[in-house]
Parts: sequence; C-alpha cells; structure tokens
Amino acid sequence: MPRQRVYGKRAAPKFSNYTHLPSPTRPASKPTSTITISKTTDVVEIVSSVDIDDIAVGTEHLNVSERPGKDQKRASLSGPRNILGAIDTNVVGAKPRRRQNSGTGRRVQSAVREVTARVKESLSKEGVEDTVAVPSTGRTGGEERQPSAISIESNADVLVERGDEDARPGLGVKRVARQKPHVPASSVPLEQTAESVSPGCAPSGRKRLPTRSAKKTVEEERNEIVIDHVQPLLRLCSDSSKRFGPTSFESYAASREKEFKITKIAEASYGEVYRLSLKKPRSGFSSSDEWVIKFIPLQAPPALFKHIQDLRARRKARETSASMSAVADVTSEVKVLDRMTNVPGFTNFRDIEVLRGRPAKAFVTAWQDFNTAQRAAGRSESVLADPGLESSYDDDQLWAAIEMQDAGEDLERFKVENVFQSWDVFWGVALALAKAEKYARFEHRDLHLGNICVRGTKNSGRVSEMSSPANRNLNFTPIETTIIDYTLSRADLEETVQSEDGGSRARVAYFDLDKDRALFEGDGEIEYQYEIYRHMESAMHFNDPLRTLDDRKKENREAARKNRSAAHRSGKTWEGFHPQTNLVWLHFVLHKLREQYDAPSEPRKESEDPVVRKAWGLEQALRRMSEKLSPESLHKCGMDSAGQLAELALREQWLTWEDILGSEPQNAENPGDACG
Repeated sequence: MPRQRVYGKRAAPKFSNYTHLPSPTRPASKPTSTITISKTTDVVEIVSSVDIDDIAVGTEHLNVSERPGKDQKRASLSGPRNILGAIDTNVVGAKPRRRQNSGTGRRVQSAVREVTARVKESLSKEGVEDTVAVPSTGRTGGEERQPSAISIESNADVLVERGDEDARPGLGVKRVARQKPHVPASSVPLEQTAESVSPGCAPSGRKRLPTRSAKKTVEEERNEIVIDHVQPLLRLCSDSSKRFGPTSFESYAASREKEFKITKIAEASYGEVYRLSLKKPRSGFSSSDEWVIKFIPLQAPPALFKHIQDLRARRKARETSASMSAVADVTSEVKVLDRMTNVPGFTNFRDIEVLRGRPAKAFVTAWQDFNTAQRAAGRSESVLADPGLESSYDDDQLWAAIEMQDAGEDLERFKVENVFQSWDVFWGVALALAKAEKYARFEHRDLHLGNICVRGTKNSGRVSEMSSPANRNLNFTPIETTIIDYTLSRADLEETVQSEDGGSRARVAYFDLDKDRALFEGDGEIEYQYEIYRHMESAMHFNDPLRTLDDRKKENREAARKNRSAAHRSGKTWEGFHPQTNLVWLHFVLHKLREQYDAPSEPRKESEDPVVRKAWGLEQALRRMSEKLSPESLHKCGMDSAGQLAELALREQWLTWEDILGSEPQNAENPGDACG
C-alpha cells in the first residue's frame, strides 16, 4: 500500500556539517567494502545503482551551501566549471535546484543512462583493472549518516564522493593524476587535476578546467634576470653567502661606515676609488689593514628594458647603460687582480661584491667633498655622474665593489723632488712589470701616473741622511711602488682551455681595446698620454710605435690605410702577448718623472760629496734609458719587453741581482729567467 502522507509543515531533517564532506578526524559510521572488477560493465552496473542526485561534479575547491526550504534542503555548487556538469544542466549546475522527491522519474533515469554511457566510454579506453569502493547498505536506526565514497581508479582516476541519502548535499567528482601508491584527491595540485581530464569526458562547447599557473611576479622575474646577468661576478666572491645575488648598496655601506671614514681619492677607468680609514685606533689593526674600494657601475641586463613602457625613457636607459662597464670586462679585470696579487709591486686583491641600488649617503658625501677639493686645487672635477642626483642612477643600478689593500697615493698627486725618488719609482715599476711578464705574460696597457701608487713618501726626499749612498744601486728612499687598475690589462690565467691544435693553453683575461676606439682618438698635443695609446697599438701590430694607424691628419691617411690593411693581415689581436707595449708605457712614465724635478748638475772634479756624485750618475743612466725607450729608437734597440730592460740594467751595472731579486740570484747565467 502507498506510504501514508502527512500534510502540514515537516520539520527539517537533523544532520551535522560533517555530513557534507569527509572529515579526517571523525570516522565514518558506515563501513565500506571493496570490490575488484575487471570489466567496464561491472562499473556501469555499480554506477547505475547510484541515484543521480548523489553524483555531483566538482573541482579542486568545493563549496556547498545549504538553505532550508519549506519541505526539503537545497544544495548548490559554486566554484570553477565542473567536469561532467554540462551533461544535464537540470541535474547538476551552478544554480541551486530542488531535489527530486522520487528517484524513479524519467529525467532521473535519462540522466543516469547518460552518465553511465559516458563513464563506460571513458573506462573502455583504459582497458585496465579498476577498483571500486561501494558503501554498505546496512544502517542502524536513528544513526546519523556519515559520508561514504565511491572511488574509481584507472589511468584517468575519478573520485566520486557520495553524501547522505536524506540530506543529499551536492558532492563532487574530481579527476586526479594517477599516483602509486594512491594519493588522496585533496592533496593533488589543481594543475595536475586539470591536466588529467580525459578528452572524452569534456563536454562539447565548454572549456576545460582552468589551471592555476605558477606565473612569477614582475619583481621575481626581474630578480632572476639580474642574478643571471651578474652570475660571472657572483662566482668570484670569496664570501659564499654573497654568491646568491646582489647586496643592497645601503646595507653594504652601513656595515662599513660605522668603523671607517669614507673618502673618495681618485677616479679610475670607468669607476671611482674610495679609501676606508679607521675612525679611531683599534687593537690589531694598522694603516696597512685599511683598504680602498673601486666602484664600477655595470651595464643593466638587456631584458630589463622591456619593463620600461615609455619608448623615450627606454632609449635613454639603453644609452646610459651602454656607457657603463660590461659584466664580462669587469670579470676579466677581477681575474687579473686575483692572478697578480702574489707578484711584488702589484696590488693586494681582497674581495669583490656585487651591489644593487643607488649609492649610499656616505659615498655621495665623499663624492661631493672630492669635487670641492678638486676645484680648490685647480684640478678638473669628476667626469662621472653625480651620485646625489636621482637622474644619475636608478634603484636597480648594479655595481661591482672591488676591495683592495690601500697602496697609498697615486703619482698624479705626488710630486717627485729629485733624481733619487725618480730612480726608485721607475725601477720599482719596471721590475714589477718584468716579473709579471715572466709570471703571467702580463701587459698593463694603461700605465699612466694615476695607475701607479706610492707609499712611504714621508721624508723620502732627505737623501743626505742615507748611509753609504755610493754603495747602493736601488732603494735610496723608503718609497714603495704599486701598480694598480687592470681594466685594460692582459694576463694568462691559471685555468686552461683547449687550443686549436687539440692541446691545452692558458685561458687569457684581456680587454679588447678595439671596442673602445676613443682611446686612440685623443689629442696628443694636449696630453701626451693620448699619443701613447696610438704608439702602443702600433707596437702591438708591428713592433714599431711610430708606424701610425691614425688617419685623422690628411698627410697620414694613405699610410694609415696601408698600415691598417697590414695590421689586419698580421692576425695579431689584443688577446695575444705583446710585451713591447710595456716598454712604451715605461717610456711614458720615465718621461713624466723627469719633467718633475730639476736635473742635477755635473759635479766638480774636486767634489768629494758621495750624494752629489751618485745623483749625477743616476741622472746619466736615466737619460740613456729615456733615449733607448723613445718611440723613435725602441724598434731599433733590440728590446721588446721589460725583462730585457732588466737585462740591460745588469749589463750596464745600473742594478745588481740582489736589487732585482731581493736575494741571491737563482740563475745568474740567464738573466732572462729572473725577470722575463
């Protein structure tokens, strides 16, 4: 007989929120049984026995909202598009709907058949054994229903979660990537869920599940571009914690300005040099522990320019960046610094750090003080950008901070007072170059007075107090010389690479001067240094400093054209070792030194003052060397390296082995083995 109907308002069924979704802490009161099947028809029969209202198709994030009605609960799904939701919008959809009072209507049966057909079609393509967990039909009277699950595992796994038959909240179907062992669907990322949707189950005309892409933010993308760009320099940091990325300029300055006074002392090639001196005495530290920092602004990564929307601003940023140093060139300089640290007369390299941002206030103040002092002394002001102006650098500006031991003041600021100082300075530089040629096939290629530093200059002119000056050949004064700034230098490194003949050769660190032709275009009548660059280039190609390649003057154009053609045919490049360039620069150094003091006069025959006689002898030796090193005579005198200049000094008895080596000679029969 039909079930008795009771008219009137029916109380809403009591159920717990735990009924909606499985709880990891509340055990299900309904046991499940596992049935192993191997045929698609078995799966279809099981799915067909499930009421269509129990199957709701969801995605990763499932929200179930319930609103009590007059006689029943309403359930709705919200969130991304479901997998099977388009099968029948009247059955499963985004809008809430009334539940069917009976599970036997034609619409329900039609939907069940359609679901069955689609599941059968999907699983028939798999051809693998499936496992289905179905709920037990047993139920204790008055017991609150707990969620149970039907899970179908295959190559395209489908997890169907079934809720209480009375409350029947909408539950979901989720496709997850196949895992071995089985991984709960809730732990599978949405990207895998979307990718695992079977094309056969995708409703026609509907998009597939939206994916949650792992797209990086603009700032993360910029940081990765910057780190990749400066990676060659980061690898050279001795502090491993500094190799992961650039350090903030502000934090770098803050860690140093507490203990040290920051003073700008010079401008180097493409950079500036600051001295860090102790603010107050500190135990265990001396002036030799103080150091200098060379800041080199680096070119920006080309990929960063795409973030500048304004075309005019982008063009200006490119032009500004092009005037700065390339990472590869600074990397070469740092490697040469590290290589030459052990050679006497070369600077002591400490470390390098890559910075990012605008210059800190302490360095801006030091820059401004330097400019003020330059104006007061009648010298030229800084040619580099004022770091205090916002337009000079932006927040992403990259820097190489190269730390070196303080080598004193450069020769542009120190005036040579007499021949003894000139002699000590010249041979200090020449012998350092001779040893560097032997050690690493080194060429400096930019050895002007600003790149030679001297220490111990206090009271260095009091040669009259020397003991036995007549018995000395060197070290008449306490002056120590140091060669600095290897931006344009060339040296063999310790690492090797494969040569063209299949063997191995030393890797070469060098700067291709052909990339900066402005060096060879300066006016030599204004500053003799510009003429030296052209002499150096000619010496590199032809071993003749006067074989001009300069076609600026009309009378030189034809000869320069032929010489450039011959230079191209020679195959010589700046990567090769051409030590005669060192002699060209030694000529320049000696020329500048001799300009600064008055040459001693010839002593009278009856004079017995050893200092006067020694001064005269040294001056004559310097004059002879100046003649041999002049561009007019250099290619004729038979010398082509600083090492051969040291040999000449030994033959002429200007120096001894002890002067050159600082100890007993190791191989007196072959002077070239000592210095080049």
